[in-house]
Amino acid sequence: MPEIARLGGFKLLMFFQDENPPHVHISGSDFAAKMRISNGDLLAGDAPNKVLKQARRWVEQHRAELLAMWDEFTKASTLSDDIARVTKVRAIGDRVLRVRFSGERHDRELDMTGLIARSVHFAPLMDDARTFAKAAIVDEGLGVSWPVQTKWGRLDVSATTLRRIAEEQEPMTGADFAEWRMALGLSLTEAAKLLGVGRRTIMGYLKRDDLPPVVAIACRTLARDKHVLAAHYVPARKVTRPAA
Repeated sequence: MPEIARLGGFKLLMFFQDENPPHVHISGSDFAAKMRISNGDLLAGDAPNKVLKQARRWVEQHRAELLAMWDEFTKASTLSDDIARVTKVRAIGDRVLRVRFSGERHDRELDMTGLIARSVHFAPLMDDARTFAKAAIVDEGLGVSWPVQTKWGRLDVSATTLRRIAEEQEPMTGADFAEWRMALGLSLTEAAKLLGVGRRTIMGYLKRDDLPPVVAIACRTLARDKHVLAAHYVPARKVTRPAA
């Protein structure tokens, strides 16, 4: 894995622990795209019309099998719709990767401990630093693999999942927090109610170099999921003063 089919001049791929909705990657020599399994919609990227038609036909014919495969591949997963690519990867610790993504000028350090501990597929890497160090880029950067055999082939993870992990592990600064509040259009009072703290605490966050991890997790979740935001948002009361 991740190759699940080869159709003429392109391949269909699926990665362990990839992000919902269930999809396959379409990979050719000069194009890449993601196609939703349930209806063949294009989720990201692009490909020639002939390729898309052929891929849709194949996905439709194998939909039940692909969805079952997706369920198996994403067991124990709690993990952006654009196509992420890895351009450089190197293990720098027992469970830490140094990764560079396409379009970025700096490397990111990813602690993979959580994914390894929570996934039945990645469990063999928990105490095997030598194998973990053999991480390698596959399929023109769409994923990273290890020489661990599963019943589907090699063990791998998509570049999209790696980038999501990297984003989640980035520390959140006071400046980041200010951008988050402005992006969501929250007053100090509304932000305080959302996070279950006082206004004074919110003002303190704006001055900090590094916010508590639990606050960063909450902020990113609220920004990413409109339903979570809607479930917890309480608009600030507008006080109407009586006319003099």
